Amino acid sequence: MAEKSIKEGPTKTEGFLMKGIFLFTLMFIISLVAPVGNLLWAQPVPTNEWVNFFSTNTTYDGSPVPVGAVVDAYDPDGVWCGTFTVHTSGQYGFLLVYRDDSTTPDIDEGASPRDTITFYVNGHLALPLGPGSPVWTANGDIIELNLEGHSNYPPIISGFPALVVFRADTTVKLVLNDYVEDINDPDLGLHWSVSGNDSVIVTINPATNIAEISAPLTYLGTESLVFTVTDDSLASDSDTLIVEVIPYIRTITIPLSAGWNLISWDVDTPEDLVGVLLSDIMSDLVVVLGFEGGGLTYDPDWPQFSTLGYLDHLHGYWMKSLMENTLSLTGVVVPGDSPIVMEAGWNLISYLPDHPDSTAHALSSIFDNIVVILGFNQGGLTYDPDWPQFSNLQILSPGFGYWVKMTSADTLIYPDHQVVHGQSVNATIARTSIAISQPVPTNEWVNFMSTGSTFDGLPLSIGAVVDAHDPDTVWCGTFTVTTEGQYGFLLVYRDDATTPDVDEGAEPGDTITFHINGHLALPMGSGEPVWTANGDVIQLDLEGHSNYPPVISGFPDSLMFRADSTVILDLNQYVEDIDNPDSTLHWSVTGNDSVRISIDPITNMAELSVPLTYSGTETLVFTVTDDSLALDSDTLIVDVLPLLIIIENNNIPTNYFVSQNYPNPFNPITTLKFDIPIATNTSVVIYDLLGREIIRLLEDRLEPGYYKISWDGKTSLGIDAPTGIYIARLLTPEYSKSIKMLLLK
Repeated sequence: MAEKSIKEGPTKTEGFLMKGIFLFTLMFIISLVAPVGNLLWAQPVPTNEWVNFFSTNTTYDGSPVPVGAVVDAYDPDGVWCGTFTVHTSGQYGFLLVYRDDSTTPDIDEGASPRDTITFYVNGHLALPLGPGSPVWTANGDIIELNLEGHSNYPPIISGFPALVVFRADTTVKLVLNDYVEDINDPDLGLHWSVSGNDSVIVTINPATNIAEISAPLTYLGTESLVFTVTDDSLASDSDTLIVEVIPYIRTITIPLSAGWNLISWDVDTPEDLVGVLLSDIMSDLVVVLGFEGGGLTYDPDWPQFSTLGYLDHLHGYWMKSLMENTLSLTGVVVPGDSPIVMEAGWNLISYLPDHPDSTAHALSSIFDNIVVILGFNQGGLTYDPDWPQFSNLQILSPGFGYWVKMTSADTLIYPDHQVVHGQSVNATIARTSIAISQPVPTNEWVNFMSTGSTFDGLPLSIGAVVDAHDPDTVWCGTFTVTTEGQYGFLLVYRDDATTPDVDEGAEPGDTITFHINGHLALPMGSGEPVWTANGDVIQLDLEGHSNYPPVISGFPDSLMFRADSTVILDLNQYVEDIDNPDSTLHWSVTGNDSVRISIDPITNMAELSVPLTYSGTETLVFTVTDDSLALDSDTLIVDVLPLLIIIENNNIPTNYFVSQNYPNPFNPITTLKFDIPIATNTSVVIYDLLGREIIRLLEDRLEPGYYKISWDGKTSLGIDAPTGIYIARLLTPEYSKSIKMLLLK
């Protein structure tokens, strides 16, 4: 509604004085028309000081002031102290406004410095429009002052209320004359009327102009009423009043989805017993949960054990339904600003206002003490004051209940008016059955979020999907990214205790596995991917890849073995492909000159061996590749101790020969020298005195030459042989020789 200007006129005293002056002037015009000096009594009394007022743009009844119009000036006491007859259309002046003469203290001839001067055109009040001010300043001053005059000013409505909200069992009274002024004719009677009404009852007392507004007890709605005021000259003004009526007695309906519902209501029902309030839907209810300093339960199958006996309008309630249904309740309307006592910790509260409101505004009376707010509408909704940008509970709505966790006790009072900002699922979606393609929502969840998650090395893209699975691989949470690099709140639901045969989600203490676009994502933040407690908010950055390479871990840095032995490595023990654990892994090796390496492509078992005469070090690079050609590598340093040493092969022996071992006795190493005159298959074997083979030191084809070989006192199983006498035997197809050796520890 446009603001209306307030036009002030003379008070009643001023009006009487002006009328008296007018009559006095007429009397002297009629009877004393003789001049007094150069003046007539029908003029203001001139004094020796005046201020000059003039105008180049004065109007009367919307047109330039006409020639012959009379402009008069009066001081605050109603003394006529200046007059001017217009001789140029739209202009007046100089109009001399005289000052009171200080030499005649018993006579008031005019204004005093700083007096506000009132102007009239043809006897009707004229309003000053500037640019100067209508103030008597100092003798001789010249002030430009444009005037606006009317033969009849309409009454003007000002400060009229734009909205009135009341309950149907109450009556609103408006003193209409408090909102109107007829500045031209303040004493004329004003007549009020109202239009535009269909359902609201409006009566106006014509003597007092007091309006009473009421409505039927069951009426709910809004009316636009147009109030019009008219004076005796039929000039009028109008203004609009919006009337919003809250019914005293109302029936509300709350739709219930199959599964969990978190609801509340804003009527005070005449009967609060659970069995009575919920009788119409009781056959479809699985359980009803409340909270008042601790959990309360009503189980329709076990009412005798139930701890929740009564329901009220100040609390919210969890209701699990077998199917879609509607709860109808009738009662006295509860004022939206009814106080709700909040305890430190968790509170399950109702929402009392008739209209949705932004979460922060609705809970402003307790906002500084809030830890977290939870809602539910076919899925969990969360508002965290520390993370409003991740919160999906931006609006609170009638019919829903809410979990509120507090740092300390307080009292919640919802605001008189609701201001809706943001978007919220619970304010817009219809309550329908849960889609199979979504995790199953339950009445407990943990909120995960991130400000710095990546996929393939880049910030998480808009539209990417982050999923959560419990240790049993149950899909228990999902979120579609709306802000680059961020996700959340991602609600990870807990398993529902009321359905023991169905696993809907995690349990407290469970480690949650996350995937981005179907690919495993690794937790990178300071938070832990653990389901902690209902309503918790956990910041957890994730790193996802469309294909993680296989990762080699725990691979040995080096190996040392004797040339007569073979080293076996189970390569699969040292690798993990976390993205595709069942994919086939392919191993290869490079950097080798002398070590014999074979890798079984099925088992990925690697065998390493060398010629008996080899000694030295090799650096081997093992590489593993998955089916997507992603790979990882690691280095193994192989240090080979020679078993058989060629002493000389330039001169060829003429005969076989085996020398006595040295040292002898020995502990734990001893060496044997032997000669081979021809190329032949040769073996060196150690036996105990019972003829049992302890270890086969050599089994190879040797060229002619002089050789030596060492035994470290270990069996073929790598166990230290006990003290005793052992037999060393050299055997070829052409020759055999045995010697005794004493191992003494």
